[in-house]
Amino acid sequence: MESVLVDYFDLLSEAFVNPQKRIFVGYLLVALLIAVFVKSFANRGAFHSVFSELFSRKIWWSKSARVDYLLFVINKAIMMAVLPLLIAKLTIATFIFEKLHIFFDGRVNIWPTMSGWVIALLFTLTLFLLDDGTKYILHRALHRIPVLWCFHKVHHSAETLTPFTVYRTHPVEGVFFALRAVFVQAVSIACFVFLFGDRAELFTV
Repeated sequence: MESVLVDYFDLLSEAFVNPQKRIFVGYLLVALLIAVFVKSFANRGAFHSVFSELFSRKIWWSKSARVDYLLFVINKAIMMAVLPLLIAKLTIATFIFEKLHIFFDGRVNIWPTMSGWVIALLFTLTLFLLDDGTKYILHRALHRIPVLWCFHKVHHSAETLTPFTVYRTHPVEGVFFALRAVFVQAVSIACFVFLFGDRAELFTV
């Protein structure tokens, strides 16, 4: 039980210390500096009023903000419990890799003279386009399909915006996006290993 709690609090703290997360403390500090600069310019240098506006209790402890904080801690706990139960990226990648062998009746090794850095660049570009494209498609579906909108509308229900509002999501939506990421990475890895063999050093990428 103790190790589970330690893992959970590590997961919570990761949101602040990992530069891949949207509320990384470095980003928040830069955003704060920009906000202070802009507000000071608008308020003609009245720093006291700037800080009282930026750290207003009406914003940070509003009913809407408290819901954001609550969803942040609840969703982290749910995802920690659910993610190990979801299908693994390696499982899907292996399945696709094997199916490609059957479809092409053997192994395909294209452009044998292509250098490793070009393959790495191509992999990075492909992964970026697939990742960004599927995020758009899923987000659009969440808005357009009524049953999916039932989950996604939670994200649009905030009345006060803080950096934590990004985590204002229904847990089911979180599962959708987690599965999307798993499939995109699995497809990218399987295809590149199949097409480029040991020249696709994906762990390095």
